[in-house]
Amino acid sequence: MPDTDGDTDGDTDGDTDGIETIYQFRRDFPDVKIIATSGGGSREWVERLTVARRMDAQRAFTKPCAWADIAAATQEIAQEIVPLAPAS
Repeated sequence: MPDTDGDTDGDTDGDTDGIETIYQFRRDFPDVKIIATSGGGSREWVERLTVARRMDAQRAFTKPCAWADIAAATQEIAQEIVPLAPAS
C-alpha cells in the first residue's frame, strides 16, 4: 500500500504518465492525497494540471515551483487529515 499522499509529475519518465498514475491511485486507493506537478509554460502542461485537478488532486503546481510551496501544500493537506489541537 502506498503512503497516504502521492506526488506525480504530469509526464513521468516511466511507462505511465502522471494522469494515468492519478487514475490508478483514485481507482485503487480513493482516499489517497495527491500533489501534482507538471512541466510548466506550454498549454499542454497547463491542460494536464487541469485534468489532475478534475481528478481531485488536492494541489497542482506548474514547474518550476518553490519547495516551500510544496511543503506548505503538504502541511495543509496533512492538517486536513489529522487536525492539530490548538496551542494552549
